Amino acid sequence: MKHYLPLLALLFAGCASTPAPNAGGCNHSHELPPLNLSADEKTLLESVSPQPQSALDYYMLLPKRYFSIMPSDDQRRISYVEHETRKQDYVSARRWIECDGGGFEVVIRVFRRPSGDLIAIESSEDSVISLFMRDGNQSGLNSVALKKPTFWRYTDKLNQVDSNILPSLGLGEILDQYKNKYKADKKDADQQKFIHLDYRLLPEGDIIPVIGRENFMDSAPTWAEYKLTGSRFRKK
Repeated sequence: MKHYLPLLALLFAGCASTPAPNAGGCNHSHELPPLNLSADEKTLLESVSPQPQSALDYYMLLPKRYFSIMPSDDQRRISYVEHETRKQDYVSARRWIECDGGGFEVVIRVFRRPSGDLIAIESSEDSVISLFMRDGNQSGLNSVALKKPTFWRYTDKLNQVDSNILPSLGLGEILDQYKNKYKADKKDADQQKFIHLDYRLLPEGDIIPVIGRENFMDSAPTWAEYKLTGSRFRKK
């Protein structure tokens, strides 16, 4: 028996070191607390139309995948909405698990057109386009990440529109702007340099700005603006 005592001691020590659900101020559990909608949230839920007309209506139609690991029943969806920014044509919602990184974020913006509503969806579920530079490029830039919303129209369901409705900045223009706006290549020569470009949905207007950040640490200036003209966005 004495030969097993050191092994048992190690086993119990390992069990004791397993983090509690809220160890270190972090929530390691993906379980959400019981839900009790406020009176305003209940009213909002009752206002949802089966024939979608508002950004909230379209939000309630989103497939479950947009909510990642979060519950996506109607009541939960309403509880995720950021009510202070909600408008008829704009809604944002989010829920993240602290520290573990699980969760979701989504923004819906409805652009009203004579041909019918154009629904733009920006979400954490969207893929990011990555452009990697060849060694020795003159900008000193290693990679570019572009995150763009997707576009949809609704008949009896959401149908995706060709992504070319919103053009992407050309690589040559990105490199030129990088050389003019940033100086990171002048310092920390051994650090990888990258730009993250976010095509951002605004609560109103017909403009989608492109916000650029260098290595996630700068003040995020506007690189370009695209205006909805007719059936597509064009650079201003």
